[in-house]
Amino acid sequence: MAHNQSATATTAMFLKSVTLLAGLTDQQRSAVGSVLLEEKYTHGQVIVRQGTVADSLYVIKHGTCVAHVLHSKSNSPDGEDLGREVARMGPGGVFGESALQDTTMAQKRQASVVVSGDVTMLRLNRTDFVELLGELNDIIKQNFNEKVMGSMEMFKALTRTQQAVLVDSLVEERYYKDEDIIQQGDIGDSFYIIVSGSVRVTREEPEDGTIIMIKERLLPGAYFGEMALLQEDGVRMATVTSNEDTVVMSLTRETFTEFLGPMNDILTRETERRQRDIERSRRPPIKLNQLDHVKTLGVGAFGRVKLVKHKGTGLPYALKCMRKGQIVQMKQVAHVCNEKDLLDMCDHPFILGLVGHMQDEREIYMLFEIVLGGELFSELNKRKTFDLPSTRFYSACVSSALSYLHERQICYRDLKPENLLFDADGYVKLCDFGFAKIVEDRTWTLCGTPDFMSPEVITYRGHNSAADWWSFGVLIYEMLIGKAPFAATEPMETFRNILGMDPLFPWVFPQEAKLLIEATLDRNPMQRLGSLGLGALDVIEHEFFGELSFAELERRTMPAPFIPNVMSPYDGSNYDDYPIEDGSLQPDEEEQEQLAYYETFNTDKGLFNTF
Repeated sequence: MAHNQSATATTAMFLKSVTLLAGLTDQQRSAVGSVLLEEKYTHGQVIVRQGTVADSLYVIKHGTCVAHVLHSKSNSPDGEDLGREVARMGPGGVFGESALQDTTMAQKRQASVVVSGDVTMLRLNRTDFVELLGELNDIIKQNFNEKVMGSMEMFKALTRTQQAVLVDSLVEERYYKDEDIIQQGDIGDSFYIIVSGSVRVTREEPEDGTIIMIKERLLPGAYFGEMALLQEDGVRMATVTSNEDTVVMSLTRETFTEFLGPMNDILTRETERRQRDIERSRRPPIKLNQLDHVKTLGVGAFGRVKLVKHKGTGLPYALKCMRKGQIVQMKQVAHVCNEKDLLDMCDHPFILGLVGHMQDEREIYMLFEIVLGGELFSELNKRKTFDLPSTRFYSACVSSALSYLHERQICYRDLKPENLLFDADGYVKLCDFGFAKIVEDRTWTLCGTPDFMSPEVITYRGHNSAADWWSFGVLIYEMLIGKAPFAATEPMETFRNILGMDPLFPWVFPQEAKLLIEATLDRNPMQRLGSLGLGALDVIEHEFFGELSFAELERRTMPAPFIPNVMSPYDGSNYDDYPIEDGSLQPDEEEQEQLAYYETFNTDKGLFNTF
């Protein structure tokens, strides 16, 4: 029995290579794996013949198959001539897809497939598939409803029935690379959700015809086109173009308007975000020589963070400075560029906002909005624990930010008190996206902070956004108890605790908090709160948050439980003191070595071209 379960699990993993089945969930692929038939063929055997009814899907497990097409049947009265060779397929190769896509059972084979050498095949009979799951197109559409619609913030206001009706109204559209989906100035009659691929958003300024980039990349789960539908004249304010071959779902104006009521608050906030994007894109970029150094706020592995003041406006910012040589030496170029790209995609009240980025010969820089209230970690250390209302407030900020990231398929992967900063109003913002990554299915990198790592990260089983919800449970526990639930003196001991120990709760502990912590610390990521059918909505609607209004929270109209002491826009007293830099320091011996290393690997000056 155990062997059969293992074989089914292995087969289900193998099915992930089948593009046609990419829209299935892990559970559905496991179910399909249970009815797959493993068949062995010897050299020269014909598996399927051109012109016969397509009733099965085939996946090559081992070996090679050759596809032949016969253009004139009269040349082969006995079916012996298979025609000319058109393709060779190895392990993971698939043929017979039309068997699952055709609902009439009348689809004919378009080619003959013959075995070259010994081959092991996996065969999926259409009848078994339909009896088990139903029609493939219906399944894909339902999965889209569950996974994409259920996780998107704007559709959370709809009931499950309304979401299902909405999905039935969606129409799939496909666009090639660099094809315009909507054009500025046109009358908008559709709203779009990205299913796969990515798009960029640009706008032509009417005064001088300058093309400005509003968003370089919108990814699956993002939507666009709603602004024209919300305005009376319906005129498109920007052009949206595919960066690659892209699939979108479109919704007509009539259907969109029908569901507008429940979504109105969310769409209003999104419209404000889009307007901010346009305004930001119109501003001239801030240059390094326009910034005066006020104070160093922090020092990290790749450089430091400075409080700076813009000479022209007097506005304060945080400037993250990173040495190129050190980044190259530690093989972090792709990670740093990825961090910039992900932050560029984000605009959320509880995520530290990226204002700009720049570079010179020695360093690269990221310019952020300033938050001067200090780290949540420092305040927690000072108080030892937070009370329940404070924990609820900060947890709500974090869950709102994680929900926003997960909608965009961004897995944060480093949630901890040190990465939460207080702004002057007492709200917390998520910072440091060094480990963040776009994860469409799963990723296997070991990263994060030991106390906050999930079991699947530690054991290399592959992880996704469910790992963030594990860290979220650890964070709530630490805020209420004063230490992480699995903390130990050595990382390996911490890992053993995470894999085998249940969190301990004192006799007097808020029941609703305990239930939320236990639900997010489920060792099975597929059963963990936050990764179930409703995604982040399951967390946000948990009884732990009671009557807390996330709409008020995200509008920042809710009073914070703690207001940090910030005396001026340039008051860095809530951060540690570091030696003053006058900007004229020459590279020390270590940095000279790093710069030499950088120059060695950057002969074409292209390492940081994408930054």
